[in-house]
Amino acid sequence: MTADLVTLAQVEVNTLGSLLFATIGELQRDAQPSSLAGEPIIHKQPEGKPPYDAAARAKGFAEEIMGCVQRLETCVRQLPTPPDEAAQMQRIRELQAQSEQLSQQLQQEQAVAEVKLRQAQEAFGVLAAAALAQGPWQQQQQQQQQQPAAPGGAGGHDGAAA
Repeated sequence: MTADLVTLAQVEVNTLGSLLFATIGELQRDAQPSSLAGEPIIHKQPEGKPPYDAAARAKGFAEEIMGCVQRLETCVRQLPTPPDEAAQMQRIRELQAQSEQLSQQLQQEQAVAEVKLRQAQEAFGVLAAAALAQGPWQQQQQQQQQQPAAPGGAGGHDGAAA
């Protein structure tokens, strides 16, 4: 639930930033120039172009921004309060102890696995040496001797002419 609230808060912060940049950009682009200290305005609004109502548009932007800020504040209020520093430090110590215990357990399992791997490698080495010592022609003879003879000579040559 907390992750969802954090995500919603991030979305609202991003929306707020976008609204602020859009507001400033639109006002810079479309608002009529104004004099700050009574100096003359050099670039006036072109004739025939409808005047931009900056005050009305600023009010609309303010409403959009305030709605976004209110949604953001709602998300922030719903976030759980973090525990005090002592509780956080206690949780960190518990997690470190758990991590150490799991690390030792993994090391033990790794040692057992390494022993089993060495045993399997040794067994494979013995089997491979025996197979190489016999040679391929001896293996074929042993396989033929181990195969049961087919009853009645079916499927094989029994030495009789057909």
